[in-house]
Amino acid sequence: MTIYDGLSLFTALLSGIMAGGLYFFVMWKSINRYQKDNKLNFFVFSFFLRLIFLLSFLYFFANNQAVKYLIFMGGFFLSKFIAVRVSRKMGEA
Repeated sequence: MTIYDGLSLFTALLSGIMAGGLYFFVMWKSINRYQKDNKLNFFVFSFFLRLIFLLSFLYFFANNQAVKYLIFMGGFFLSKFIAVRVSRKMGEA
């Protein structure tokens, strides 16, 4: 493994964390908006927009390499874990 490979995998991990953070932030905002307005069409539109964003981000940073896909998804699940922890802390406060 060269330095370029390590940097490339680190970039995939960071992009997974960033994509996951943005994905869950937008999901949190759309859930809060849905609770206020009760408009299901916005919630469905938000879901498809988040899905398109996530898949395009994954395609752009993984470059058709299985290891990068796994690292990206690991970063995504790490951001999910962080989002759950933060939301639980916000619920306790």
